Amino acid sequence: VFILAHTPFSLRKIMAQCAVLFFRGGCGIILYKTTYETNIEEKMSLVYTEITLTNAVDAANAVTGIVKEPEVRRTTVRALVDSGAWTLVIDDATRKSLGLRTVKAEPCTLADGTKSAYELVGPLEVRWKDRSVNCDAIVIPNANEILLGAIPLEAMDLTINPRREELVGAHGDQIVHTLKTLCQ
Repeated sequence: VFILAHTPFSLRKIMAQCAVLFFRGGCGIILYKTTYETNIEEKMSLVYTEITLTNAVDAANAVTGIVKEPEVRRTTVRALVDSGAWTLVIDDATRKSLGLRTVKAEPCTLADGTKSAYELVGPLEVRWKDRSVNCDAIVIPNANEILLGAIPLEAMDLTINPRREELVGAHGDQIVHTLKTLCQ
């Protein structure tokens, strides 16, 4: 049995444990365990992508003719793909430019361990290439990056290709939706 574990930090400690089991006549087990620790300097890759954010209320009003299409508030931004964030995270300037309403205050824990309540705003449409999803966003007032989190990634059937360091369709170019039958 060989186990390789590593931390997500720039300087990684790699622990490897080897265990060899021997069975003799079904009555004895000999266990050998060796631990190796090594420091390896490795570049941690960050994946960014371009997404378009649209005020979903404006978009619906344009469909019904209440507002004209050019009046729909939208912006294209560079977002850090962050599967550790649960949803979309935007800054206050983006919220204001899209005219998003506050849904409620949501308790959140940031990556550095800071806990606080942040505004949950929406609804907005997140568009990546030919895929889109409507969702709410957490507003971190002075955030220096937009984060594209797990819920919109999953809803658009997207994943990170670590070798090419890019966002890709989890099932190629075809979006796969799995539905469970509720009736028998």
